[in-house]
Amino acid sequence: MRKITRAAIAAATIILAFGCKKDPVAPPEDPPREPEEVINGLVASLETADSIRVFVDALKGLELSATDVEEGITVFAPLNDEVARAQQALMMGKKSSIQAFATEDLTSSVLKDHIVKGVIKLADLTNERILTSLSGKELKVSRVGQKVWINGVQIGSEVIGATGDQVVYSVKTLLSGTSVDDELQTTSLEVVVWDAAAWSPDKPSGVKATSGTVWLYASQQDYANSVVAYEAEIDTGKAIFEDIKAGTYYIEVEYGDKYNIFYEGEQAQDGYYLGMAAAGIFRSQSDVDGWADQPDAAVGNFKWTDANSDGVINADDLVKMPYENAEVKDGRVKTVEVFVGYNNNAAQKPLTPEEFIAQLNTAHGRIGAWQKELAVADALLSGEAVSDTLGAALNGQFALLNNFSFTSAAPVINQLWQGGYSVIHSLNAIESRAPQAAELETLRLFRAYVYMQLMHYFGRVPLMTTENQGTDLSNSDPDAVYDFIVAELEQASAQLPQRAMGGGVSKGTAQALLAKAALFKGNVQLAVTLTDRMITSGAYALEANTAQIFRQGSSEVIWDHSELMREDVKRFFYNRSVFPIIRYTEVMLMNAEAKAATNKQSEAEQVYNLLASRRGMSPIGEPVSSQGFADLLQALWKIEMPKEGSRFVNLVRWAKAAEVLGSKGYMENKNHVLPIPQVVMDANPNMLQNTGY
Repeated sequence: MRKITRAAIAAATIILAFGCKKDPVAPPEDPPREPEEVINGLVASLETADSIRVFVDALKGLELSATDVEEGITVFAPLNDEVARAQQALMMGKKSSIQAFATEDLTSSVLKDHIVKGVIKLADLTNERILTSLSGKELKVSRVGQKVWINGVQIGSEVIGATGDQVVYSVKTLLSGTSVDDELQTTSLEVVVWDAAAWSPDKPSGVKATSGTVWLYASQQDYANSVVAYEAEIDTGKAIFEDIKAGTYYIEVEYGDKYNIFYEGEQAQDGYYLGMAAAGIFRSQSDVDGWADQPDAAVGNFKWTDANSDGVINADDLVKMPYENAEVKDGRVKTVEVFVGYNNNAAQKPLTPEEFIAQLNTAHGRIGAWQKELAVADALLSGEAVSDTLGAALNGQFALLNNFSFTSAAPVINQLWQGGYSVIHSLNAIESRAPQAAELETLRLFRAYVYMQLMHYFGRVPLMTTENQGTDLSNSDPDAVYDFIVAELEQASAQLPQRAMGGGVSKGTAQALLAKAALFKGNVQLAVTLTDRMITSGAYALEANTAQIFRQGSSEVIWDHSELMREDVKRFFYNRSVFPIIRYTEVMLMNAEAKAATNKQSEAEQVYNLLASRRGMSPIGEPVSSQGFADLLQALWKIEMPKEGSRFVNLVRWAKAAEVLGSKGYMENKNHVLPIPQVVMDANPNMLQNTGY
């Protein structure tokens, strides 16, 4: 949405005629009346039409022939001089040129200039139609929206004095002295809106907008102050402003998420908003090469105006907004063309299926890299690792996490936050440009996973679901974020295959993430259902030899992206070649925990014994208390999944963090989450910092 909400602007509408609004009925089958009867009937029907009294009085002496009236007649009756001037003054805010006349000026020839053979309905006064009056004068019909002109003179939108063989319209002034070449006598503006984001070689201007809104401002300061002069909706490619005051108007257009105002600053400067002005569209590479040095120059993008003519497009070329304007003159119809689009049209064009897959793969790689950074951070926070064992590069990045001495200004905090939100932004952008037939289940799973991790480590995070979200952020309700995660994963689970080769995402991935979300939310019954479903599916199995777990093709790996893993991260993870995001052992551990929490401890112990026996550990033989089982299971979790990025968040979930990490500086009700980065707080006044930071 735009930064302001515009109120609807009410405009005065000129009523040029009155009386019956119905189209005249079809001519009767009775013999046509004599010419004198027609004139007398016409005058009688208009006795109360004071606004055309002068013309009606003159009609009383008009003589017509039988041929003139045999098909009926259509009359364009000019308003009295004083009425026309008053109407014009109301419309334009001042006096304008109106052709004055009196009864004696309306000769037979002049009267016949205003009468046409036949009964012509309003709907039949179509644009460009040429009528011939009884005097032989050509009368050209023009239409703009619902307005109609005869030789440039506007007629009333209502029919007056209609009978079976006659119809009368009012016109603002005499038609005598006019011609078919005369400009329309109105003060109107047509804004034709082109969607430049749809540009292609065979559509050099893009396509016309099918909806949207156009606002007119009397000045650029009025725009800055949200003072709208006129507002109109776009219909069939244009917005029409009829009967407006003469003057210069600055134009703002909104068409969906596309605008004609680009790179606009967040704050006004000296009473104006500044932005970049479009000077056209790059239609070829030679067009790009021949333009000023512009960073985002690409075919299909806007050319930005080189305002200071230095050959370089930069911040020095910002101009006052809105840039497009139109000078509207009295008695004229002005037409202007305005282009809408994005700051970078090329970056917003729909992706091809191949581009879509490539960009998803890139996002997958970034998620894999971020997951491994989170695992290092988790190991330091939970005490699974100490900073001086990480190597110089990792130590330089993560050392502050070692003893909870970090603040919101620590670079590592911003690094972990931005690592997630940069992926969110990319995924939202990919979704907005996805091909029409694209399957979005993988994208949804990626986004759900990132949000889950952000919630685990940062608590109340902003939920951003569209590409253009990113300013004025605020903390979202955790329940809303959780519901979004679940909805994304459920859609993905319904569409993905049960298992994917090569560590790709699958139904199993979605179900494992749903189970993790349920466990963290405390919905243990759902966690049982989901993990039981995975266990009975037969899609995954425990490796009998734990040394085989972290190898390519392992039956335990549910989701992995370890390609191009940093060497220092690989050393951190025991020099293993596979560093899974999710594996089957974690599903088993979640299953055991959830079953114990739903009074199914005997079943939970069976799962525990299966995992313990693989490790050569003693199984549970004698009955143990629920707390005793929880202690055993939590110890097994630590043994089974060291440095895999789950230890710290589990300690918090188990309410054990203060007990285990107090000696490291952990503070209850503070360090269970990381602080919101200070740079994010500074840029978003509505964000609330996590407690204690």
